[in-house]
Amino acid sequence: MAKTGSEEYIFETTDPLNNIVYLTKERWEEHIVEIETGHIELIGEENLVKKAVEDPDNIFEDKKFPGNYNYIYEHSNPFLKLKGQYLKVVVSRDLSGQILTAFPTDAGKQKTKPIYTKNDYID
Repeated sequence: MAKTGSEEYIFETTDPLNNIVYLTKERWEEHIVEIETGHIELIGEENLVKKAVEDPDNIFEDKKFPGNYNYIYEHSNPFLKLKGQYLKVVVSRDLSGQILTAFPTDAGKQKTKPIYTKNDYID
């Protein structure tokens, strides 16, 4: 686990658009997989969240929060498929790439035009 300043990182990686994205231990434990209000089905799935950022099917700018990017990844985890076919990871560009949340969803499309699509993107 990387550590920057006083924050511990679970990971820091780069997305297909060459943006740095990171997940803090605090955000993971106190929001994303928090027992009472979080997405406990993601406990132990940090690597899946990282894969969704590194190799998403699509990246959309959030319609309600233009400073956020939504990474959509069609996963193959049979347990998570009970909650949704896709993993959505929300990243704040305003916070230099911090992951805000992640959760399974059946919504593979968003209401905005994708800024990245895996099969259409040419670097």
